Amino acid sequence: MNPKIKLLVGITEFDMSGAPKLAADIINNLDRNKYELALLSFFQPKDDNNFFDLLPGNLKNYRLNFKGFCDIKNWLETCRILREYRPDIILSNLFFSNTVLRALKPFFGYKVIIYEHNTYTKKKKWQIMADKIFSYFTYKIVAVSETVKLFTADQEKINQNKFAVIPDAIDYSDIQAKIKNYNKDDLKEKLGFKKEDKFIINVAKLWPQKNHKLLIDGFAEFIKRNSGYKLIILGQGPMLDFLTGYVKELNLEDKIFLLGRKKNVFEYMFISEFFVLTSKIEGFAIACIEAMSLGLPVVSTKVAGPDEYVIDGLNGYLVEGDKEDVSRKMQEIAGRGQAYFSENCKVTAQKYDIKENIRKLEVLL
Repeated sequence: MNPKIKLLVGITEFDMSGAPKLAADIINNLDRNKYELALLSFFQPKDDNNFFDLLPGNLKNYRLNFKGFCDIKNWLETCRILREYRPDIILSNLFFSNTVLRALKPFFGYKVIIYEHNTYTKKKKWQIMADKIFSYFTYKIVAVSETVKLFTADQEKINQNKFAVIPDAIDYSDIQAKIKNYNKDDLKEKLGFKKEDKFIINVAKLWPQKNHKLLIDGFAEFIKRNSGYKLIILGQGPMLDFLTGYVKELNLEDKIFLLGRKKNVFEYMFISEFFVLTSKIEGFAIACIEAMSLGLPVVSTKVAGPDEYVIDGLNGYLVEGDKEDVSRKMQEIAGRGQAYFSENCKVTAQKYDIKENIRKLEVLL
């Protein structure tokens, strides 16, 4: 019998966001007869908003708490972990993890595969230079969409042959099992809403790049003709105070609900009619595919990810980034109704099932 491949999954922080969720799905779906697995995270979430509960109970879980790149104590602890675990391959996510684990590669001899999860338009020059230099220490760079590959290769002047495109994924069967016994009216009552309410949903960190102001402005235009709808925004971040104040300024407190992070995201998606994303940049936007798996059409700005899987009139609409266009496309979906798009949305979501992601990843491994 061949020995197991020792795989270490590295990640900057294991919070409730797209990259950690994908890492958890990969860990849960790789064949444990082929791979010995461990997780290494470099920063710890400040609260319980994390995905550690999704991991297998017997997984080696190394949790550091770096103060920054100059934290010598945690660099030494990282070295100790690498000496102890002795990985054959490291699968790393996000800039801090990618930098530390590639910098240490010459001393430990493992191979490194890193993920690029976004079109980082505001990456600093020193970060671009670091990624360029460390690309020579990297076996492959996995881009989560074709757009991310092209953007990163151009930004960092890295040969496109260094990249492999493996789209983000969902566990479609697991999601269907979760929602199997859901009832929309019962869930609305459980979550504190009225049965007659109609909902639009957005799930994203409250960061400037997510452009929630455009979402709110588009919704404010939309409800002039569709007063029965309400908007649910799930997520936490530095824009919370501004957005709360902006909703109050527009007198829409009874129409727009900023509910923070939620672990029962699929319950809120299930009671909704469609999903809206107004980000300035993305890498794949896995929340859109999660929404589609529940049959929700998607209105999205033309960013990486949705630009490849949102097809106008089939499973949603792409918008150019002004509130009038956002409102018009929301009106298109409201006019046709969720059922018109639902089956096409589910077909799209199934194309991004975790099984296909794992198959492509194992080719690299």
